Amino acid sequence: MIEAGAVKGFTIDANIIDGLNTNGNLDNRILLSIGNLRTKNVAALMADIVAGEVKSHMTTVHDTAYAHLQSALKAHTKVWKADAKAVKDIAAALTPRESVADHASGLFQAFVDGISMGGHLLRQRNRHCRACDPILRRRSTIRRVEQET
Repeated sequence: MIEAGAVKGFTIDANIIDGLNTNGNLDNRILLSIGNLRTKNVAALMADIVAGEVKSHMTTVHDTAYAHLQSALKAHTKVWKADAKAVKDIAAALTPRESVADHASGLFQAFVDGISMGGHLLRQRNRHCRACDPILRRRSTIRRVEQET
C-alpha cells in the first residue's frame, strides 16, 4: 500500500511508543525507522495529547532511574564508608533531579525532529471523552498546527 501511494500518513499512539521505548530515550531502531517513511511521502502524525502522554511517561522512567541511582549511592556509602566523599562528588556531578522533565522533553523534541515529524503534531479542538465515544471520534475535527516550541 505504501509503495502504491495509497498511504499518505498515519497516526502514532502512546501505547506503540511506550511498548518500544523501554529505556525512555526514544532511541529504539523501530521508532527511529519511522523517519524512513518520509522518502515515500508518508507523514507521521501525533496528537498533542499523545505527545504529552509520551513525555509524561518518559519523565516517570527518568525520575525512577534517578531515584534508583540515589538509593544505590546511599546504600553503597553505608557499606563502604571510606567512599563517602567520592559518592558525594558523584552525586554533586549528576544533573539535578529538577531537570528530569526538561531532559525528557528535549529527548522527545530530538525524536520528533529526527523522524522529520516537525509540524505534524495534531491538536484536537475538543478533547471531551473523544477516546470513549466512537461517534464523537468520527465527528471530531482535528487540525494540523505547527509544532510548539
